[in-house]
Amino acid sequence: MLLIKNNFTFDTVTNISWSFQQLNLRLSKKLKLLALFNVKKFYVKEQNEYYFKYYKMNLYRLKGFDYFLRAIESGYIRLNIKIGFYENSEYYGKIHNKGTTFEIECSKLEELFDLVND
Repeated sequence: MLLIKNNFTFDTVTNISWSFQQLNLRLSKKLKLLALFNVKKFYVKEQNEYYFKYYKMNLYRLKGFDYFLRAIESGYIRLNIKIGFYENSEYYGKIHNKGTTFEIECSKLEELFDLVND
């Protein structure tokens, strides 16, 4: 369960949660396979533009939901809740949920994924 606190109004919201079943379903739908690309970014002055060169791809397969839970417990995965405020619409000043993500550092990918290609 999450506890969300507004530091300006001191209101709290406590009824936000995900079941293990919801998390497992979402994880298996969205992250069963992961393609990770190495990219070089370079600037071409004559064209005043940036270009990207993709030079390597690794494909990973999710080990399983239990590994995901262990990675959270171990601190390898962090939760990022992206909250903002509407600025230019009829909802001006109201909270805008920009999404929630689970993040893992590249150095810890093998805690959660098996490398498929090498």
